[in-house]
Amino acid sequence: MLSCDVFPRVQKSSAGVLTMVLPQIRQPFKLVTGDCDKSPIAAFDSKAEFDKLADHKRLPHWFSQDALDEEAKHPKVSQMPTGLDFHTMRTKPILGPKKQESDLFVSRSSAPSFANRTSRG
Repeated sequence: MLSCDVFPRVQKSSAGVLTMVLPQIRQPFKLVTGDCDKSPIAAFDSKAEFDKLADHKRLPHWFSQDALDEEAKHPKVSQMPTGLDFHTMRTKPILGPKKQESDLFVSRSSAPSFANRTSRG
C-alpha cells in the first residue's frame, strides 16, 4: 500500500473500518472524515470502537468535519470547518482544500460586514 492510498467510504457502520481497513494499513496514516450527518462516535456501535480507531498505533491524528466537542477532547482528534465541500467531489472536479479555502476568503471579503447584513427570514 502506498502512503497516498484512499480507502472507499465504508457505509452504514464504521465497524467495517476496524475489521476490513485497519488490518491492511502497515504505515502511519492521518485520517480525514466528513460529509456525514453523524459525529464520529455516532458512526460506531460504541465509544469503545471510536476509541479503538482514535487510539490506533498507526494513526497520529484524525481531522473530522463532524467532530463534536466530546470527540475533539481526544488528543488525536481535531475539529475541521464544515465550509470545506466534500459533497460534490464525486460529481465535480476536486478543487482541493487550498482552493476551497481561497474561495471562502473571497466570499468573506466580498460580503457586507455582519453589522450591515439583513435577515432573510
